[in-house]
Amino acid sequence: MSEVGLHYVATGLRHLQEAVASRRSAKLQMPSLLAAVFTDLVDHPLTKEFDFVFPVVKAEHSFHDVVEPLLRSPFEKTLHLDTDTYVCDECFEVFEALDHFEIAVVHDPWRSDLAIETLPQSLPTINGGVIAYRITPSVRALLESWPRIHKDKFASGTRQNQPSLREAVYLSSARVLILPPEYNLRVWHPVAIGGFSKVKIIHDRRNDLPRLARELNQGNRPRVFGRIDWRLYFYYLRSRIAKVMSRMLGRAGLKTKYTY
Repeated sequence: MSEVGLHYVATGLRHLQEAVASRRSAKLQMPSLLAAVFTDLVDHPLTKEFDFVFPVVKAEHSFHDVVEPLLRSPFEKTLHLDTDTYVCDECFEVFEALDHFEIAVVHDPWRSDLAIETLPQSLPTINGGVIAYRITPSVRALLESWPRIHKDKFASGTRQNQPSLREAVYLSSARVLILPPEYNLRVWHPVAIGGFSKVKIIHDRRNDLPRLARELNQGNRPRVFGRIDWRLYFYYLRSRIAKVMSRMLGRAGLKTKYTY
């Protein structure tokens, strides 16, 4: 068994093509990192892009195709990526974190997907597009419970797998690390990128991902990408102006009514 590697599940030609594009982006950043693909097209020429190729038997072309391959990863430490991802910086540190944690995930921009979800807001929705893990008894139990929870509680109301993943994590005894959004950047919604941080993985199907990655990773200051809430933006400007005015008047020995 290899120590670390990327993991894809690609059923159908479209998803296999996406997985190849994601794999190529990762190889540019981490040339030595191995990659495995689980697919129902094991004989397709595109599978030559991967170091390991495994079959998906009886593909349903749904999230149910994902869980069983997660349990069959050929790596001791695995970074699973959805096929519609773009790796724009090396991220070996994720594997290092698995020395101390069993599984690492990222919150979804939508903190709760469904009205029927009853878990506390302190554990919001988890996006399943980027999952770093090592197979331990706790992680195996978590992954095996994921489709079962979906079938028992959510299948009649949604095709989304995130509410059931959220509950599987909540009920698990695994040591879970919540990664910052730079490791699973969903650019459809506004997102904050931390100071002295680089975006590692973009999770989107837009066609300008290389350029977007360059734009996002310019500079070291905290930055926001996405739609602006103008009401909050003008409140922010007003409060900053009030703060500056208060300081200026204070230095002049004048009283001010400005507050912040």
